[in-house]
Amino acid sequence: MAVITDPRDRAMFTLMVAAGLRVGEVVTLQRHNLDENATTEPVRLRVRGKGDKERVAWLTPSVMYEVEAWWRERPSECI
Repeated sequence: MAVITDPRDRAMFTLMVAAGLRVGEVVTLQRHNLDENATTEPVRLRVRGKGDKERVAWLTPSVMYEVEAWWRERPSECI
């Protein structure tokens, strides 16, 4: 991870490694999939997986840090 400097790439790899998301799940994520109003940690993320089944992934503060770093550089409709 130390060699990945682009915030988008860091967020994507972090979501795959730390939260167990598949590539297809990461590329289809949108902000409304994330429970941004959560007052506790970990934060809930709804993802559509294989067979169009919905599942929940839990994001720790370190994962959210990488996702938020990506959001600061990305339009609001993308995660």
